Amino acid sequence: MNREQLIIEVTKCMRNTPYALRTYLQTYDNTVSKYVPLDLFPDQVSLIEDYDNYNENIALKYRQAGVSTVTAAWISKRLV
Repeated sequence: MNREQLIIEVTKCMRNTPYALRTYLQTYDNTVSKYVPLDLFPDQVSLIEDYDNYNENIALKYRQAGVSTVTAAWISKRLV
């Protein structure tokens, strides 16, 4: 990957958080005992967009919604 392609990829990741998380993060799947790509559900994408757009968020969620995992992924992207 040359410098220009790298700059384009970094810009794409900065502008599109769900793309960055799907492309570069993995999560551990205990059912298959290995790391798998982070696959986001539509509700999780909506939560990420709300995190990006609003300072304060309240999540009305169901059990096993993946909010903690997605929140940790979003924070890791923000730190980078």
